[in-house]
Amino acid sequence: MQGYATQADDPDQGKVLQIKGTPKKNDYVFTVQNVEVKTANPTKITFKLKGTANGRSLSLNVHSTDTESSFFNVGDVTGDITVSASVQNGYTGSIDTGGKWVTITLDLIGVSVNTSGSGKLFALKVGKGVAWDVMVDDFKIE
Repeated sequence: MQGYATQADDPDQGKVLQIKGTPKKNDYVFTVQNVEVKTANPTKITFKLKGTANGRSLSLNVHSTDTESSFFNVGDVTGDITVSASVQNGYTGSIDTGGKWVTITLDLIGVSVNTSGSGKLFALKVGKGVAWDVMVDDFKIE
C-alpha cells in the first residue's frame, strides 16, 4: 500500500480507502491476491469512487494469471460509468464526482479472471504528477 493511501471516515460509506497526494510515478496503490472468487465466471467488478484528480485517472489490472492481465482505464469520471478492457494501462482523463459517490463498473465479459484463490486477482493504479483526493470503497466481484 502506498503512503498516500490511508483509511478515512466518510459520513455515507463509513471506513474507506482515501488516496490523497501527488504520486511521482504511475503507482500500484494496492493489489488483491490469494483471494478465492466464489463466482465461477464473474461478469463485472464494481466499486464506489468519490473525489477529484485533475488531469489523471485510474487504471485497474484484472489478472487471469500472475503474468497475464487485462487493463481497465477509467478515463473521465463525473458520474456512474462502465469500462471495457483495453490493451494497456492508461491514465488519461480527470475525476470530479461533485462530492458524490459514483459507481465504476468493469465489464468482464470475455475477460479471463483468476478465481483460483492463488496469485494475483486485481490491482488499482493511479496516474502520476497530479494531486489526488479520492476515496474508493465497496469493491464487488459478481
